[in-house]
Amino acid sequence: MYKHLRRLFLAFLLFLDTGYSFVQHLHMPVDGDFTAIVLPGPHYEKVLKDPLGVSVLTGNEVYAAPNRFFVHWTLSALFRNFPLLLQKITHPVDSVYLAIAISKTIIQLFLIGLLAFLISGRSNLLSEKFLLAAVLITPLFQTSGYYYHSMGVIEQSVTYTFFYALPLSLTLFFFLPFLYPKTWKWTKIKHFVWGSLTIILPLSGPLVPGIVLLGFLTLLIRGFFEGRKNGTTFSPFKIFTFDSPKNAGGVVFYFVMISFFSLYSLYIGRNNEENFSAQSIAIGQSFLLLPQGIVRVLFQKLGMPLILLWVGLNSFLISKSDHREKYFQLLKWFGLFSLLYLLLLPLGGYRDYRPLIIRRDTFLPLTLGMFFFFGYSSLLVLKNLKSKYRVIHITTLIVLLGVFTVADQPELDKNACEKEALELLSTTNEAVVLLKKDCPVMAWTPLRNPKYSENTARMLFHWRITKSVQLYYQE
Repeated sequence: MYKHLRRLFLAFLLFLDTGYSFVQHLHMPVDGDFTAIVLPGPHYEKVLKDPLGVSVLTGNEVYAAPNRFFVHWTLSALFRNFPLLLQKITHPVDSVYLAIAISKTIIQLFLIGLLAFLISGRSNLLSEKFLLAAVLITPLFQTSGYYYHSMGVIEQSVTYTFFYALPLSLTLFFFLPFLYPKTWKWTKIKHFVWGSLTIILPLSGPLVPGIVLLGFLTLLIRGFFEGRKNGTTFSPFKIFTFDSPKNAGGVVFYFVMISFFSLYSLYIGRNNEENFSAQSIAIGQSFLLLPQGIVRVLFQKLGMPLILLWVGLNSFLISKSDHREKYFQLLKWFGLFSLLYLLLLPLGGYRDYRPLIIRRDTFLPLTLGMFFFFGYSSLLVLKNLKSKYRVIHITTLIVLLGVFTVADQPELDKNACEKEALELLSTTNEAVVLLKKDCPVMAWTPLRNPKYSENTARMLFHWRITKSVQLYYQE
């Protein structure tokens, strides 16, 4: 009886926090890259016509995002049609925001589910341990408020969410058979899914190829040193600790395939037009900026230090338990991956909107790792701590989660100005409309020249928000 009540209570907490996030997502404005990618605008037409970037190989062509077809296609296919479908139950203007909120919430839940599975070792979504793991990490997902700019996972910009959080969640999903090789059972549908992901992932988000190659490099190093420690010979099958080559065959095949396509993605990505238009600085200067970026992300706000302090305290308590060897092995290999990842970031090029190389988006793989250790170490301590200290530990943990919940302020008026402007456009028949509102309208900044609104105007007409392609501008 009490067990069922505990599970029901945990599920209720998860529902509340997820619902709160959905409401926050629903009130976010639309970013300035969204309509140009969804429509698509002239700048992004080429990538949708050349999925594998073959023209880069055959003609050395340079255009926007040659190695990111699948994320561009997903954004375009989903948001050209999803708002139209939702217009059966809501106003055309509201349908856009509802489609974005639903999509971002699903990605958030997918990530929480993956992390909860890795933390708890339970695949049953209704198991108490899985629900507890999910409840522990859900408050860490900051949508707005004090800690968002240093540890936000689901971006306020829907475009950035699809370019960073979505591909990283699928990459984490792809790594599951490598992380649990002894218990993994291959089926025809799994072979189809993993075979597809070997091509889809490297040609998606900007971080994926590097993360895949670094992840497997870390696995190789781990397999090599553990083999030496155990006095066994080096073998690609033993890297994944399989019982036999027969069981390992699928994983090793997909390991080779996704590594190949990741290298291919990095190669054709050199011809990304945006690399040439971006401000360029010397590599040495990028490395000098790196420590400043790390310090800013980790210590700009109190959120990250709180996570680090809590993981540090839990690690100290775990060091005195029987679980210390496995836990510190995980921590060691994550530390190696993090170091290699940070050292390679400056090679990805400089962006003026990311002046210190590292920002919450490029730091996201490590943020998710910190979330994992936050939940994993908490569960280990709760399981093994003596009863007289458990109350103190649980009370402190509840207070800490409360701090993150309160810090994630609602900000439910962030898209109010933009929505008013869209409502005005939906009710006027003028070819060019002057908007009195001085807030960005599906743009990064207010538009002073009507010609810059053409992509958005065409998108609004497609969504049946306007009766014709109406340009607009702001004084």
